[in-house]
Amino acid sequence: MSKNKNIKIVLVDPYVGGVPSSGLAYIASYLRRELKIQDIKILQKKFCADISRAVIELKPDIVGYFTLTVGLSRVYKVIEEVSFALPHTAQIMGGPHITAMPKSLSLHASVGVMGEGEETMAKLVSIFQNYGALPSSELHKTEGI
Repeated sequence: MSKNKNIKIVLVDPYVGGVPSSGLAYIASYLRRELKIQDIKILQKKFCADISRAVIELKPDIVGYFTLTVGLSRVYKVIEEVSFALPHTAQIMGGPHITAMPKSLSLHASVGVMGEGEETMAKLVSIFQNYGALPSSELHKTEGI
């Protein structure tokens, strides 16, 4: 797969809150600046009644999820639904919950990001650009997961 492949990324804030996660905006900005990726969308549950369907309709290459412990079952459900509809889409969990409890990673998620996610996400996106997937042989070399 070509390193310059235009990939589509969706970042998901699955919580109904007043303000979207600023972490997702930082990640989107970082990926645009460092990797020149332009097709990045942020979906927030507050503005999207059926987040699973919205993700599936966008047909992304990579989906990143902001996770909190509260409402984690909702995140697992979205990941599972996206996994069944788009089996080749890489799904990445990050946020406070995965950082604190990395063993709670969804069975359908490709990888979890712990701590600040900008640089780690950029590394994961680069791996995906090179391989068309997130192979474990490359993941074990990546800090922050």
